[in-house]
Amino acid sequence: MKKFLLLIFFVMTFTINSIASPFLVCDPPNLDDRVNRVQVELNGVWENPITIQPLMEEAKEPGRYYTFEGNTYLILKDLNNLPDGENSFKAKFINIFNRESEPTDPFVLNNTRPPSPSLLLIP
Repeated sequence: MKKFLLLIFFVMTFTINSIASPFLVCDPPNLDDRVNRVQVELNGVWENPITIQPLMEEAKEPGRYYTFEGNTYLILKDLNNLPDGENSFKAKFINIFNRESEPTDPFVLNNTRPPSPSLLLIP
């Protein structure tokens, strides 16, 4: 019984962590364009291209497709460890011929910490 409860605890912990992470997503590429990679720019620095995984292999990680409320999105970046402050993102697709799309317009996200509690007391 203890092993079973421990297993449930680990499964619940993993599930809660995987659901809680925020992601930067976009519409999936058109299959006719033969896009196989996506590249994200964070604050002016292009990251290494991410290989797009085949459709319908859902997992919550960059390069995978994700369905939410009946819509399918491509996950570009896990925003869990995003630096504090204003962050600017761009993205572009790369096809099998190594040709790149034009980068998107910048998407700016302000990542601020919540304020500290103002009052601590023992009632």
